[in-house]
Amino acid sequence: MKRNLLILLVITALMMITCGNEPPPDFYEGTPEDSAAILTELNAHADFLNTHDLCTAIKCSVTMAAVSFPIGDSFYKADSPLVKQHITMLGDTVSVLTRFQDLWFAKDTTCTVYLFDTFTIISQYDWDKRYTGHYLLTIDTLVDTTQVPWDTLYDTVGVVLTTVDIDSAGGPDENTPIYAEGLRHLFLDPVREMAIEDGDTTYPLADPRVWVLKRISYGNYYFPSEGADYPLIYQVRLSHADGRVDTIRDVVTDTLFTGHAMNRLKHIDSLMQFTAGETLDVAILLGSITVDSTVSLFFVSGSGYRSKVVDGHGKFVVPAASSSTGIMNLVFEVILKDSYYYLVPAKDYLANAWLVPVIVQ
Repeated sequence: MKRNLLILLVITALMMITCGNEPPPDFYEGTPEDSAAILTELNAHADFLNTHDLCTAIKCSVTMAAVSFPIGDSFYKADSPLVKQHITMLGDTVSVLTRFQDLWFAKDTTCTVYLFDTFTIISQYDWDKRYTGHYLLTIDTLVDTTQVPWDTLYDTVGVVLTTVDIDSAGGPDENTPIYAEGLRHLFLDPVREMAIEDGDTTYPLADPRVWVLKRISYGNYYFPSEGADYPLIYQVRLSHADGRVDTIRDVVTDTLFTGHAMNRLKHIDSLMQFTAGETLDVAILLGSITVDSTVSLFFVSGSGYRSKVVDGHGKFVVPAASSSTGIMNLVFEVILKDSYYYLVPAKDYLANAWLVPVIVQ
C-alpha cells in the first residue's frame, strides 16, 4: 500500500512540474505568402539562377588523337561494322530546361531552396574524317581496302578499314541530344526588426515576413545523370598573376572550413572575385579516372567564352560579365572522348561540369 502511495505521489509531482511548461513550437512549414515572397526574391537575383551558362554555342577547336582501332574493339565481327570519327570542333547548347524548386523551412524560420535542373543539351561538333572498320577472325595489321582486295585479307588481317573524308560526307555539322541533371542550394533568411520591449532590445521577424537571399552553393551537373560512370572532378585550382590562388573542392566535411567547396553554401558577398581581362592558370584535377589526352577533354568557360584546357592544365582569360551586377558563372567541365570517337555503335556521353558564380570587376 505504501509503495503504491509513493508511486502516486511521484506521478502527481511530475504532473505539477510539467503542466506549467509550454509545449514546443510547431515545426514551421511556411505559408503561401512565404513561398511567393521567396520566389520574388529569387527572381530579383536572376544572375544566380542562370543555368544556360553551362553550355555555349560557340564551337571550340579541339585537338584529338588520331582514330585508332585497338584490340579492345576486336569484339566487333565482320558482320558488325565499327564507325569511328575524328572531331575537330565542339560546342554545346541548352535545348530544353526543366527546373523544380523545392522549399525547405527550418525551425528557426530560415529557408533552403533546392534547385533541381534537368535539361537536354545539344552537342554540336565538326569532324574531318570517318573510318568504317570490319574486324575479321584475327588481329594483325590495319590496312585500307582501296589498296588491298577484300578476298586476299580474310583470316590474315584483323580489320579492314575504309575512310570517308569531309569532302564526300555532305557536311561537317552534327547535333546529338544529351540528357543531364544538376542540383544547387540557395539559403534565405527572414528580416528581423529591432524593437524595445520592457526596456530590452529584441529582434522579432518583420510582419509581413520579408525574405533575403543570403548564401548559395555551386552547381554540380552530371551527364547523363548522377550514378553513371561519369568522370568526377575532385578539385579546381585558379592561380592569379599576383600569386593568389583560389581553390574549389568537391566535398568538404570540416565544419571550420571557410574556403570554397561544391557541397557548401557560400555567402553571396564572399564569392570569388576576378578582374575582367586577367589571365588565370587553371588546373582541373580528377578524382575518378587518370587524366590522359586520349581519355578526357577539359574546358573552362564564362559569359559565352570557352577555352580548352589541355590535360586539365591551361590558361583562361576572364571575360567581362554580361550582367550589370558583375555576376558571372565560371564553368569547368570534363568530357570522356569515347562518345565522340564512336559513331557506330554509339557510346554514352559522359561528362561532369561545375557551375561556379563569381564576381567580375
